[in-house]
Amino acid sequence: MQLLRNFKSFDFGEATFRYYGTYGPVNGLVIQLVQLFEGDCIVKIDEQDYILRKGETSLIIAKQKLEYIYPAETSHRVRWCNVKLQGHSQLPSLISSQYTISTTEKLDFIFQSALEVEYTDSVNASILRDSYGQTLFNEFVNEIEEEEFKSPLPLPVRECLKYINRNLVSDISAKSVSEDLKYSYAFMNSIFKKNIGLSIAKYIWTERVNKAYQLLTEEDYSVLEISEICGFKNQQHFSRAIKEQFKRTPTEIRRLTRRYNYTQICSEQTYNNAAV
Repeated sequence: MQLLRNFKSFDFGEATFRYYGTYGPVNGLVIQLVQLFEGDCIVKIDEQDYILRKGETSLIIAKQKLEYIYPAETSHRVRWCNVKLQGHSQLPSLISSQYTISTTEKLDFIFQSALEVEYTDSVNASILRDSYGQTLFNEFVNEIEEEEFKSPLPLPVRECLKYINRNLVSDISAKSVSEDLKYSYAFMNSIFKKNIGLSIAKYIWTERVNKAYQLLTEEDYSVLEISEICGFKNQQHFSRAIKEQFKRTPTEIRRLTRRYNYTQICSEQTYNNAAV
């Protein structure tokens, strides 16, 4: 992370995709901060899929290939800050990765201020833009370090939670998560369940169905698109999981939430579970 404080030159941009859009593929090394403030999207980093969500700011490091996919049926708004990479000898030591935090007011303010400079013809625009870029990256690193310092969770659990969040769209399992993080499955699952209260597999399943519910009730993606965004193997598997959790099919949930809220559905679910 310390290397991220050493970049000196940047450019900023923003775009709106009304219903569908793509960015890339861009080949070669790319380092950027991305802020999504409307809609969710999928980012492919060296062929690995990740989810970027509304209200989050993400650091993206791609060493070979980067591509963004903004699904149809909903609007997307995104801002970015690219690092100009010429002259950085330490860059080969970086690994492809994605780090995400919730967008803070300060990050939002820096981004907005930089964009105002980006679109002016001021003599000092380049100097101001680079200053904002340095400030933005420093603030992002500060937020990550502060978040890790404050967290009461052990490091393996924090790593596991971040990995699951970044890879929810992919075909991950408790075993694959443990292997990729270089921990034994028995150790990882034990320490995770001790601190989170769920096994890794159950946590992944719960995150997927909860994210799917949010998309069903708040966005206009098709049921098939939501099943893909949330990492389900196919639409049938997705529908079974949703019905198991909420006692209704995805189509029924979408129709009913135009009249009822999430609390009412959950209350019915609790009643049904108690009656079993």
